[in-house]
Amino acid sequence: MQVMLEGVKVAMLSSKGANSAGVGNGEAIKGDYRTWSAEEKETGMKALGRVYAGWGFSQAFYRQKLYESVLGFKDLEDFMVNFWEAWSTSKGRCNFRGSM
Repeated sequence: MQVMLEGVKVAMLSSKGANSAGVGNGEAIKGDYRTWSAEEKETGMKALGRVYAGWGFSQAFYRQKLYESVLGFKDLEDFMVNFWEAWSTSKGRCNFRGSM
C-alpha cells in the first residue's frame, strides 16, 4: 500500500518540482514553506487522476473499450480527461496542502 500511495504522491509533487521527502504544508525553501499555486494544484491533481485510472477499472474494461460503448466517451483520451481528470480535480477543491 505504501508503494502505491508513494507513486500517487510523487505524481502530484512533480507538478511542483518537489520530491516526496519531508512534505508538510508546502515546499520547504530556506526554512519557509511555499504553498501550491492554482496551476500546480491542477497539474498535480490531473496526474493523480491518470494514476488512479489504472486502478479504477479492470483490464477487461479498457480492452473492451467499455468507456466508449457503455459510458459514451469518444475515445480513451476523452475518458481520461473528462472522467478521471475531472474526478481528481474536483477533489483538489478541498483545502489541499500537499501531503497525502
